[in-house]
Amino acid sequence: MLLGSILRTPQPKSKYWTHLLQVNNNGVISFDEPIRQCTPDSFPQVNRHPFVIPFWADVDNVLGGDIFYHQTTDLALLEDINQHIIQSFPKSLFTPTWAFVATWDHVAYYGSTSEKAGFKSGDDTNFYNIPGSHTNDIINITPTSNIKSQGLWVFQVGDFQVTGVDPPQLNNTCWL
Repeated sequence: MLLGSILRTPQPKSKYWTHLLQVNNNGVISFDEPIRQCTPDSFPQVNRHPFVIPFWADVDNVLGGDIFYHQTTDLALLEDINQHIIQSFPKSLFTPTWAFVATWDHVAYYGSTSEKAGFKSGDDTNFYNIPGSHTNDIINITPTSNIKSQGLWVFQVGDFQVTGVDPPQLNNTCWL
C-alpha cells in the first residue's frame, strides 16, 4: 500500500534515481512507483525500480502503529547529517541542503519472517543487503552500522557505492 508521495525540486538526480519519493507501508521508500509487495525477495530482482529499504517487512499498520514522513531543511538535523558524512568520509565535499525522514513507529507484524534492509539502484548489479537480511539475524540489526555509528547506514547512490566496503567516490551529491 502506498502511503504518499513527495516531490521536491531541485534534487540530486542520477541515472538510477528520480525526483519522486514514495513511502510504502511495507518499510520501503521507492522512486517512480510504489512497491506493493509485502514480503521481500532476495536481490537482484527482475524489476527495474530503485528503492531504499529502511526495513522491508510484512507489516500491517491497520492492526497497529503509525507511519510518519516529511521533508525537512532543519539546520540542526542537516548539521548532524553533515557531521556523520564528514567523520566517515573526511575528503567528501557533500553538504546536505534537505533531508527526507520516514518513521515506521510500532507497526504491527503480519506474518512473514523474511525481513530485509538495504537498497537497490534499479539494475541487476547495484544493490546492497545489510548483513542479516533474509535471516533470523535481522532482529539484531539495530546495533550495526557501516559508518561506525550504531544504527546508521549510509549509501552513496549518485554513483553506486556501498560505504564501509569501498571508499566512496567524492564527486557525487546524492547520499542515503
